[in-house]
Amino acid sequence: EQKRLHPWVPNGLTILAGAPKVGKSTLAEQIALEVSEQSNVIYLALEYSIPVAQSRFSRFKNHPVFILLDGDLKDVPCDLLIIDVLTCLKRTTNGDYAAEYAAFAEIKQVVASLDIDCLALHHTRKGDSSENHNAFEGILGSTALSAVPDNLMMLTKRNNQIKLQMKGRLIEEDEINLSFINGEFFKSDEFRTGHEISAPVLHQILAILKERGGATTKQLTDETNKSASQISTACKNLEKKGKVESPYKGFYQLVN
Repeated sequence: EQKRLHPWVPNGLTILAGAPKVGKSTLAEQIALEVSEQSNVIYLALEYSIPVAQSRFSRFKNHPVFILLDGDLKDVPCDLLIIDVLTCLKRTTNGDYAAEYAAFAEIKQVVASLDIDCLALHHTRKGDSSENHNAFEGILGSTALSAVPDNLMMLTKRNNQIKLQMKGRLIEEDEINLSFINGEFFKSDEFRTGHEISAPVLHQILAILKERGGATTKQLTDETNKSASQISTACKNLEKKGKVESPYKGFYQLVN
C-alpha cells in the first residue's frame, strides 16, 4: 500500500466536502503546512483575492507551499495538489450525468498523469443537514461527483462536535473526531495516552502560556489541577507539534 502524505488524506483524488464556513479551507491549509515539511505542495486558492490570500497564508512564509490564485499549475514539483474550490477549476457543463462525469474525469486524468495526490474542496447542498444515514448524499452536484474521485471526505460540525468522515475504493469507511484549538485541528484522542490528556486541557495549557509568557511544569500542574506526569506528557506532545518550546528543563513557552 502506498504511504499517505498525511494521515487524514487517502492517496489519489479525494473530494473534501462540507457546508460553507465549516472549516474546509482551514483544514486544507493545515494539511498543506504539515505535508510541506516532507513533500512538495501546490495550493490553488481559486476563490481568494490577493489581500485575502496574503492574510490567510501569512503563516506559510516559513513553509515551502507554492500558492497559486489561478489554475495554471506551471512547472513546479508537486506531490500534493490542493484545489480550493473544485467548482472554480471544473469545466462548466449543462449538468447532465455524462457531461459532469467527463468534466470531473478531466481533472482526475491530470492528477493521474502527474502521479500525485489531490485534495479538492467542494460544498454540500444549500440547507443540507447531513444528519441522514449517509452524509455523503449531501455533496453538491450530480452522482457523477461521487463516481469519479477515488475517495470522498465530509467535514461536519454539530453541537461543537467536529467529524471528518471518509470512504473510498481502496480505504475502509472511517470517521475521525476532531477538536479545533487555537486555529488548528487536532484528532480528539490524539493526546489520550495512558495519562488521559484531553484536547480542552491542551487548550488550557496554551492559554496559560499565552497569558503568562511562559510557565514551569509545576505552575501548569497547579493551574490545571492535573498531575505533573500528565502535564509533562501534554507539553512534550505540544512541543513535538511545534506549538511550544522549552528553553530550559521544566519551563515551556509558546513558539513565536
